[in-house]
Amino acid sequence: MIFDTKAIIEGHLRSGETIKWSDHPNRKRPGMLVEKFFTFFETLGKLSFLVAIYVSYAYLSVTEVLPEISQRLLIPQLRPDIGDIFYFLIGGITFYLLRYLITYTFEDESMEVYAITNDRILIVDENGVLSSYGPGEIMRPTIRTNRDGTGNIVFTERIQQLGALDSGDQREEKKWIGFYDLIEYKAAHKSLLDWLSEHKAPPEKIVNKALTVNFELKPYRDWTAQSQIVETAHLDNVLYSLLASEIYGDNRFAKEMLLTDKWNLLVLMKQASSGAGQDDARLSYFTIVVECAESFKSIGGVKRIKERENTYFNQILGDPSQLMRAIGKSAHICQLGSLFSKDAPPKIQINDRAKKNDMIKGMTGHELVGNINIMGNAFKYRQIYAYYAQSGLFEEPYILHLRFTFWCEEKLYKDNQNKIIDLVKSVKLEIPEPVEEKAEE
Repeated sequence: MIFDTKAIIEGHLRSGETIKWSDHPNRKRPGMLVEKFFTFFETLGKLSFLVAIYVSYAYLSVTEVLPEISQRLLIPQLRPDIGDIFYFLIGGITFYLLRYLITYTFEDESMEVYAITNDRILIVDENGVLSSYGPGEIMRPTIRTNRDGTGNIVFTERIQQLGALDSGDQREEKKWIGFYDLIEYKAAHKSLLDWLSEHKAPPEKIVNKALTVNFELKPYRDWTAQSQIVETAHLDNVLYSLLASEIYGDNRFAKEMLLTDKWNLLVLMKQASSGAGQDDARLSYFTIVVECAESFKSIGGVKRIKERENTYFNQILGDPSQLMRAIGKSAHICQLGSLFSKDAPPKIQINDRAKKNDMIKGMTGHELVGNINIMGNAFKYRQIYAYYAQSGLFEEPYILHLRFTFWCEEKLYKDNQNKIIDLVKSVKLEIPEPVEEKAEE
């Protein structure tokens, strides 16, 4: 082997992540050619050492040091010089040095590295660029064998740009992603199936310790989970960007976010299906975004706001007018960037179409269902906003805000709309002990 696959993968691991399986392609290109050079120089080295031994016997026979050995080995009456022995010895050493020198001077430009860890599927390409895939992006692994006896394991799809059409739009097609040209492809397939089985276990809790009031929730384990800290004023922008990236087919928007226990933005994704038309291709996902924020002020109740267009889209999309028309009367349940009205005392602003729905114990909740249709793509979303208000828990008034948003293609919505309900109902708040008032002396 030229490369240490595990060493390459270890450079991309997160804290607490361990390698369960790793391998690399066995392609008959530069790497295989180099290995043939290894065999060639090793063979020449061994032959040189054998000839050196043979010549040594011949030399000893001629000098009558070992005449009996000469007769038994039937060594011809050569007249070798002692220099011939050193000649073949040096030749053998030289060939072995060349064999190991090539190991460090030749690189296999076709080499990729594959790995399965306890959290992700990793692919490091020949340029050292990492692509990672969570359980929500893995479809049923399929084996495809090659004529040379190697096999491919394909397990997910991506969109590949093929070029511009006459209309100016990009022509796209689906591309299968997986482990290619493996010798031990059956072992890779089994490792991948075992990994998927582990992630079909009951939901595992995710804890958020970034706020004054911590809470936990339990998403499905076969979804890809990613989290991040975002300034509260920009949470709306991020949500709109995620939604816009789904509409325009850029499903890898937040791909490399990590999962930690300190976050105010949690993205859960699972690939649903794929489809392809004559000139383009699409991947469909179920997406749930969980956002949280906190404020320290008293509230004067709830104020219903009418739906309105949102100017944030002007900064996100290349053609904002289409999305503006599509979003039209589908404004979100609330805006975390501007939660309160300017009334005195301030009131929490909630979409006029939202219906009261208390799904989380101890929190006041509202629910909103809407549609977005743009560029021939119809999406449907379901939002739940809940807040926990407490005036006597801390030294100042406190409110915890949670916003859940689920969306997918409209044709998939009916059978999957309750996925967000299961998540919302799993939320548990960790209410701290109240602050004790200091006794007056």
